[in-house]
Amino acid sequence: MPRGSLPGERRGGRQRGTPNKKTALRNAAITAALKNPDILPLDFFRSQMANADLPLDRRIMAAEAALPFVHSKPAVIRPDPPSSIKYGEPAPRVKVRLVPVAATTETPTPSAAGSEGNGQHLSPLDFLLGLMRDAETPPQLRDKVAHIVAPYVHAKLKPSPRPPNAFVVDDQFGFVIDPAVAKALMDDHWRLCDLERTAPSGREIKELQASTAARRKALVCPPGYTWSDVEKDSDRIGHFGKKRRAPAPHNKLTAEEEAEEAHIWARRDSHANSAEAIEENEVTERIFELNLKCFSRDRSPDHHREILNLWARYPRVAPRPENMDYATAYHEERIKRFG
Repeated sequence: MPRGSLPGERRGGRQRGTPNKKTALRNAAITAALKNPDILPLDFFRSQMANADLPLDRRIMAAEAALPFVHSKPAVIRPDPPSSIKYGEPAPRVKVRLVPVAATTETPTPSAAGSEGNGQHLSPLDFLLGLMRDAETPPQLRDKVAHIVAPYVHAKLKPSPRPPNAFVVDDQFGFVIDPAVAKALMDDHWRLCDLERTAPSGREIKELQASTAARRKALVCPPGYTWSDVEKDSDRIGHFGKKRRAPAPHNKLTAEEEAEEAHIWARRDSHANSAEAIEENEVTERIFELNLKCFSRDRSPDHHREILNLWARYPRVAPRPENMDYATAYHEERIKRFG
């Protein structure tokens, strides 16, 4: 007849150190997944998530680990800031809008390391949402899953920092330019001004002059943008310069004002490529040639008459109003003398 067990002696049942069924199943699943020496962490987690033989809490843990590598959280949309224009300030020349940078929600392509039927096609977000909505899921697990997926379904209400390069300028003339290019063009101008004062013959200034000229030549002047609009843009730029020279802390431009300043600066520079500006440059050169002829031996009354006609047709190239009467009288007197 067998004797009874001694104090502390165990007979039958699971021996100490032997894993239970849940642990043994988990270890078997991990061992099976790791048989592929090239498996990636994301593939490993997704295979664990898709394995219906694993305990549900283990599958949820694997889905939570894979979630940030497959899905992105919704972008936070900030409301448009209130207008910073004060009474008496000139109105903006363009409308500057802040738009949210949309975050990508595309699911990465599964790695080739995963085998067919190992759950690589499953979406962690869909898996977790399905568990949360399943009435048979234990309440404590549904609550845990809801906490995990909430940041990937709902955008937070608190304000977030403004994304970079998120300003969009609505131009009434249709002038389009990358805000970064417009800012660089304006910065190069001021850098060129500083160099012309300090080192007017240096190598850096020559390179900067060439690059700035090439950038300006590439600008396309929008149709309908005339000299009167150039003057209005210049006035607006002067307002920004005056604000920068104001005593602190009133010498700072807002982000919207900086975007507007760079945009209308580039738009003003684009007018040099318009047919209107090119024609006036040719007229200016012609007047210069006629003035040289008026003081040469080959001078003729027709030279003086042509100058007066060009001044009448192109008032912008004519002398200033305080000098116009004297200049007109001079050419008329020459016409009478040599006519």
